[in-house]
Amino acid sequence: MRRTSLLTGLLVALAAASGAVAEPVGAEGFRVEIRHLTGTRLSGLTESGSDLLVTDLASGRLIRLRRGRDPSPFGPSLPFGTDVIGDPSGPYKIAVRGDDLIVAQGWAAVDAAKSSFDHALLAIKPDGVVEVLSNDFWNPFEFLLVEDSIYVIDAGRNSLELLTADGRRTTLRSFPRLEYASARLSELSPTEFTDRQTYEVDAVPTGLARLDGRLFVSLFSGFPYLEAGGAVVSFNADSPTQAIRLEVGQMNMPVDIAFDGAGRLLVVEHGRFSQDAGFESGTGRLLEIDLETGERRDVVTGLTRPVSVLIRASGEIVVTGLDGSLVTVSPEK
Repeated sequence: MRRTSLLTGLLVALAAASGAVAEPVGAEGFRVEIRHLTGTRLSGLTESGSDLLVTDLASGRLIRLRRGRDPSPFGPSLPFGTDVIGDPSGPYKIAVRGDDLIVAQGWAAVDAAKSSFDHALLAIKPDGVVEVLSNDFWNPFEFLLVEDSIYVIDAGRNSLELLTADGRRTTLRSFPRLEYASARLSELSPTEFTDRQTYEVDAVPTGLARLDGRLFVSLFSGFPYLEAGGAVVSFNADSPTQAIRLEVGQMNMPVDIAFDGAGRLLVVEHGRFSQDAGFESGTGRLLEIDLETGERRDVVTGLTRPVSVLIRASGEIVVTGLDGSLVTVSPEK
């Protein structure tokens, strides 16, 4: 993705939010538990045993969450701050690999000293030592561990990269810009968008998942973030340059995806965008989609700037939010 449109809606400054926001609500059959971590901007999450590990874009720290205990920051202090367009940057996503924690670290914040950790994939050792696996990215946002290699979503290049064990980076696929009819954009701003037939915006890859030999990627459309302008696509994992397939369209800024045990696709929508106020609080949601039938079902609505979804070994679903919320979803008994 180009620097001028880097996840502006996804990681927009929380100062844009104003007034009270309704709490997230679970659909019928789901129980929702909400935990607010004051002063945080929660992004990535994973689990280690019974603990949840989350990344915080407000502090550059990792946070350990144990039931019945206060949040516990741990590990190194990673670079964080605000990028050139006012969005928070820092440790985006996290996963466990053996004894290490793998972290996707965003590009450098403005007015911050340059660091070898910037725009890098990092391995954090048990003793807190940080190893740079590669900083040959523009803005690594999401990744998927596969044996000794790592698939990496580079939201700066709008591409899917492969990082092999020897540190080599290969571009597997670049995502072409999305095309919209001019009428949709002229409704937003008649003076800015003229009577051209079509306009193109960045197709920003965000979420990444794998199922039955295919890689699935959510595409977060660039500015002006049209309602229902996002999508989920897939392609053959062994031949990523082959034809891409549209799996789900008409989505409001899908930012993360995962598959449950029954093969249903979970999608986190970041929400609706307003030209006046930015992304609207409480318009994000978690969806469950049957790819065979196309049926969609709301699991949770009323989310504010959600970022990541995790399906725990217990079956619970957890969603992080830039408003500092941690939402846990489970079926009602």
